[in-house]
Amino acid sequence: MPESSPSSFRHVEEKHVSSEIHCMVWSPKMDLLATANANGEVIVYRLSWQKVWTMTPSSDDAKAVRLAWRPDGKVLAVSCENGTVLLCNVEDSSVLHTLEIHADVTSLSWDSEDPVEQPAGENEPRDCFQDLSSHFLPKLPPFSKAYRMVQRIQKNSLVKQILQLIFFNRLNVLVIGTTTSQVHLFAYGIFPLCGLGKVHGTQLSKNLSVLSLVVEEEQSDSSRRLKYLAYDSTLLASHHREVRILALKFGQMLSLLGYLDSTIHQMSEAWEDILLEVDSKLLKFAEEKHKACSGSVSNDFLRLLMLGMPSDELKDFLLQDLTDKGLKKLGLSIETSYSNIQKLVMKHLQSVGQSIVYHLCDLRGMSLWPDKFGVLGLCHSTLQEAVSIAGCFMLTASELQQVIDGSMKNFKAFFRWLYVVIQRLCDEPIPPELSKMTQQDLNFVAQFLKENFTQDYDEQKTGFKLEKVGQVRD
Repeated sequence: MPESSPSSFRHVEEKHVSSEIHCMVWSPKMDLLATANANGEVIVYRLSWQKVWTMTPSSDDAKAVRLAWRPDGKVLAVSCENGTVLLCNVEDSSVLHTLEIHADVTSLSWDSEDPVEQPAGENEPRDCFQDLSSHFLPKLPPFSKAYRMVQRIQKNSLVKQILQLIFFNRLNVLVIGTTTSQVHLFAYGIFPLCGLGKVHGTQLSKNLSVLSLVVEEEQSDSSRRLKYLAYDSTLLASHHREVRILALKFGQMLSLLGYLDSTIHQMSEAWEDILLEVDSKLLKFAEEKHKACSGSVSNDFLRLLMLGMPSDELKDFLLQDLTDKGLKKLGLSIETSYSNIQKLVMKHLQSVGQSIVYHLCDLRGMSLWPDKFGVLGLCHSTLQEAVSIAGCFMLTASELQQVIDGSMKNFKAFFRWLYVVIQRLCDEPIPPELSKMTQQDLNFVAQFLKENFTQDYDEQKTGFKLEKVGQVRD
């Protein structure tokens, strides 16, 4: 074109960068340019070339390869060499969600349907499922910051931000092409729709009714050629409301499962705190008994309970290793840890379990709507099985609560009894409230010994298995 033509290209500005740029995409809504360079970094610039943020690869095989903006420009999809796709918040580069593709990504696009203008006064159709979970389910309580899992929990809490990807009317689909002849479609970037079976380019039409692909095909003479394929995706276009609902449910379940995982990790952490010290002491005592060939730990404690006379090894263990002050401190620590587990079960585990059952029941009901959700792949028998499994989980949580109550009674009785024994061995006065033991207290101590000291010493074990609540984790 002549230079004077108003339609000619004109060199406006140039920018020197430190590394070769392999991919760059303009934001569809904001003055932002996302780039992926040879070092695998993702750098977002403003049009003035002001750097907004930089995301470096977490490992050598996690270098950025492809980029795609969500249609509203608030989320950036980044494909990595290790077969993962990261959904990043454009404000601070935090990873909202990770997709595991397990293949090299060759193309990445994020498309949205065109807005449909409705006549004035006409509302959205009401012949579809309405999610009412916010009216019936309470908000999940926040976790205590006293645990070592706080950083992990905060990371998992980002999953809740995924739900923000779904709270707008227009359906958008992330389309991913791979070197394994697969095309993956994810509604709102999180909910897997389908996979199709080397892809060079993918694009959805604006009404989502046609999926266009450019694929590579090897000929009989070893030459290669490119082919254009068009797939009819009218099912996606005609059921965009149903897809949005399923994507919302998927995001809610994803968030709940992350919360459940954090709860179980906190319970395991509290359980480990209970027995770390006492396990090591009992293991040392068991090793000494094994080396001396003088019986077992359980026999020594049963003899002490029935006859009131400790063996020499048990006496040394109680007076030198455990001591009365150490027993008090240990008992208080165990009681506190038990109380923490109890709170986690009652406030967190049961709440998240109820929410999971609620959403699974919603999905089960939706599967009975074949013309709307059945055609999208919801299977009633599979969801019925999932509801049953979730119900069994709730029953197990209730059983765990009962086990904790019983174990606390047995633990307290056992430690009171040991404290009295140590005081008598030291010829110290015994508090009146501890001087007498009822038959029920003896039963609690006997039950504790039966549940925790009936196993033989094993050199291969890393710790002495002491209590029953930890079996839930196993």
